[in-house]
Amino acid sequence: CIRCILFLAIHSYSLTKASYSQFEVKSLPGWHKELPSRQYSGFVDANQNSSLQMHFWFIESEKDPTTDPLLLWFNGGPGASSLYGLLVELGPFRLNDLSLKGAEYQNTKIPQLIYNPSSWTQSANVLAFSMPVPVGFSYCSPPGPSAQGNDCGPSDDDSTAEQTYYALKSWLHIFSDFQNNEMFITGESYGEYSM
Repeated sequence: CIRCILFLAIHSYSLTKASYSQFEVKSLPGWHKELPSRQYSGFVDANQNSSLQMHFWFIESEKDPTTDPLLLWFNGGPGASSLYGLLVELGPFRLNDLSLKGAEYQNTKIPQLIYNPSSWTQSANVLAFSMPVPVGFSYCSPPGPSAQGNDCGPSDDDSTAEQTYYALKSWLHIFSDFQNNEMFITGESYGEYSM
């Protein structure tokens, strides 16, 4: 299951931490080789009082992370986690029917990641947010009562834009090495309209 793999890869840290190395993902379930590039996963503040925490997965370019552009990816929905596109379309790994076949899966029941030679990380740094809060692994504190989309308050285009803007500012504060990289914002479906 996609959620199982992601859960094992996620580390929850607050914005007050100084170095982004603590967000680094060193390995992923279902992948037994060295990662093709450095990856980071965690949470950033999505509002001023830190009650909204937005999950991110950031994958450095396989070419030159210091000069390659920063691509911010949004899935549609509304309310579909951007990790979906990252894992079935544009990221360095894919999860599909083949992930559930073979001896390794039969022995472990862990879906196997398949390398994507057409990944956008071949020439760009890719950042995906699960937005708006509480989509995907993003969450609010205190949590809502029913695990529904409006548990963290009503959500519309304006509130989604505000959360995402604040999360991006929070992320760039931590990952300041990427502040000067050229940035592109892209997405699909409703994700194109939530930018």
